[in-house]
Amino acid sequence: MSSTPPPLPPPSPPPPIENVFPQNSNRVKLGTLFDNILISDNPEYAKKLAEETWGKQNDAEKAAFDEAEKKREEEGSKNEPAANSDQQELWNC
Repeated sequence: MSSTPPPLPPPSPPPPIENVFPQNSNRVKLGTLFDNILISDNPEYAKKLAEETWGKQNDAEKAAFDEAEKKREEEGSKNEPAANSDQQELWNC
């Protein structure tokens, strides 16, 4: 008689997820889109990649945002509320 092998034990659960972006999700405006999202278990690689990509784009994106806000203010849209302070805080990260 042939015996069947014992059943395999269940797989171990994955490690907990840490450092999920955005940490301050209550500050993100409805309709905000995110790009350049990285999922990795290597913090050193993530920091290096962030410096090579996001670090280079951040200054240009902030300048474009500031220019758009300045233009909006110059056009006399005083009736509309100014830029959301929470949105400004995101640029100051």
